[in-house]
Amino acid sequence: MTFFKRYLLEGGVNFHSISMDDIPFDFFPKAQRNHLFYKIKSIDGKKIKSIDSGRYEFMLYFYLMKGIENGTVFIRDSNNFRSLEDELINTEVWKRDKEKILSQLNMPLLKHDISNLLEILEISLENKYHVVNTRILKG
Repeated sequence: MTFFKRYLLEGGVNFHSISMDDIPFDFFPKAQRNHLFYKIKSIDGKKIKSIDSGRYEFMLYFYLMKGIENGTVFIRDSNNFRSLEDELINTEVWKRDKEKILSQLNMPLLKHDISNLLEILEISLENKYHVVNTRILKG
């Protein structure tokens, strides 16, 4: 994206003026890459491999959209397409301030040992199953 943002900021300079080594295309599937190129004749009659900027832009947006949809591309300033790491508290901050953060949340269940909590919830769930099954049998 850095290359393409720079390309757009420069006014969409013709791809012919950009070295092929400077144009990233390795993120496109190999089977699709050949559709990006075409050959032109140079002044001295040699065939030169060139890249079609319109096709490049289309494929870039297409694979960017696919990446956003399947979760391999994240948008930092987005509410819907952020990475999980952007949503979480920094690891060092969590380790240092875990007790303080948990007390600020005012959620007492988070302060309990998870094993004990799961045992309590399992017993509660089993009791509810028993009540429901009894009601079903009584009609």
